[in-house]
Amino acid sequence: ANGLRKKFQSYSGETIKTCLDKFKEKKPNILNAIRGCADAALKSTSLDAVQEDVIAAMANKNPGIRAETSLYLGRAFAGMTVASLNKKLLKIFIGPLIKSSADTSMEVREASFSALGSAMFVISERNIMPFLADVDNIRITRIKEFH
Repeated sequence: ANGLRKKFQSYSGETIKTCLDKFKEKKPNILNAIRGCADAALKSTSLDAVQEDVIAAMANKNPGIRAETSLYLGRAFAGMTVASLNKKLLKIFIGPLIKSSADTSMEVREASFSALGSAMFVISERNIMPFLADVDNIRITRIKEFH
């Protein structure tokens, strides 16, 4: 994916979908390779193109997949600019991230706080606060820790 760049675009959607499913892996070496593969595949496409797969992975019953998908979103948000992380795209992902910030698994909560903090860093606190209006103050302070 890194070498082909835009020529990999036709394969990137399926590659990301497969990587999101494989995030359930527990071995650190394999998980690092899957993270690298998913990040490299995202360079040849947009987050908007794979939004259905990402949202489906955020709703997966496996907490490992939910946590790694949140971390993946955080890495994707960190590589974006204010123009590429527009309100339409942010609105799509904020809902599932807020839902996972109240998850029973600490790993999932921390990953979603990290992703929301990355988004807050990119588009500024003032622009993201309307999306976080119904979030309690405790969770907002946790998000700001990752900002």
